[in-house]
Amino acid sequence: MDIKKEIDRLINEYFGKQSELIASILKPSIGIKTSEFNNTEILSKFGGVPKAKNGFSFPKDKNYSLLCQLDLSEFKILDVENILPAKGILYFFIDNNIQTFSEESSSLVFYQTYDKKADLVYQQQHLEHVYKEIKLNFFEYYSFPSYQENERLKLSEEIDDDLIDEITEEILFNTQVGVGHQILGAPQALQGGVHYHFAHRYLGFKDYNLDESQKKQITQIQDNFILLLQIDLEDTKLSFSEFNMGVLYFGILKDDLNKLKFDRTVLIFQST
Repeated sequence: MDIKKEIDRLINEYFGKQSELIASILKPSIGIKTSEFNNTEILSKFGGVPKAKNGFSFPKDKNYSLLCQLDLSEFKILDVENILPAKGILYFFIDNNIQTFSEESSSLVFYQTYDKKADLVYQQQHLEHVYKEIKLNFFEYYSFPSYQENERLKLSEEIDDDLIDEITEEILFNTQVGVGHQILGAPQALQGGVHYHFAHRYLGFKDYNLDESQKKQITQIQDNFILLLQIDLEDTKLSFSEFNMGVLYFGILKDDLNKLKFDRTVLIFQST
């Protein structure tokens, strides 16, 4: 099935003359399906041991485990807006001492380039706990902003928001089951929105009792965040699904992404 054509057809069917408004908030995304890991030549995966060049600076604290490893070249063709670097590997680590994921979850993100796969070796010495290795399969996908994101709020001034929510959920259901794993595009929020929380975490605010100056700081940057990775903990193939069910969202500020400052990525957790 051509996902884009199917989504366009559904938008036109449900919204008619207003279809252009709905299409304007449609976000190119990269979907992820998981399967058993059976090819050591493929670098993108959930869990397992990181594969990197010797001498690369991984966490010195061995409490961190590899959550995800993404080889950007494996899905570059799907990054239609050229948001991410064309090559290199992203490594997502999580503190495995935590009992549940929360907004205080300790995570680290690293980026490394390589010339040849032969230069990459398993870095077992950095880990005490290893999650089950799961293969990632990438596909073309599109997403809609959740109802509390600014783009949706602006659109709701012209189209009934309940209708938008109902139709976009049906469109997503027809093209992918559940929230799912995702790279780029609009985060599929379980609690209204994600970008506001990216900014809140990035600015280091400890709670949500904010003064006007702090709220303004969030407003100034919240729409400048990129969804780097979304992990749906409902996926039973994941060995780290012993944590609370919900969704992990890794976000990075556009300016930090352009400067390859992936260490400034923030993690948000939401559950129903």
